[in-house]
Amino acid sequence: MRTTTERLALLYQRVSKMQRRRDRTALVLQGSGRAVLLTVLVTMVRHYSGNAEMTALFTGASLLDENAGGYVMVAVIAFMQVRC
Repeated sequence: MRTTTERLALLYQRVSKMQRRRDRTALVLQGSGRAVLLTVLVTMVRHYSGNAEMTALFTGASLLDENAGGYVMVAVIAFMQVRC
């Protein structure tokens, strides 16, 4: 028979193991989500940058262009915070 102390020790070990598994799963999901967002971001930047001149890409006036949606999306994603 096990004593109460031994049972509590086993319980704490099991809880610790479950927390580590949950944390590991969360990290994998977050990493996958970030990879997908990065891929979408790179794709959208390539799509919306189009044939713009290099000087126009570095000025605020480029936001007046018809392809401003990509810049707005980059800004939104850059400043978005993920809450868990």
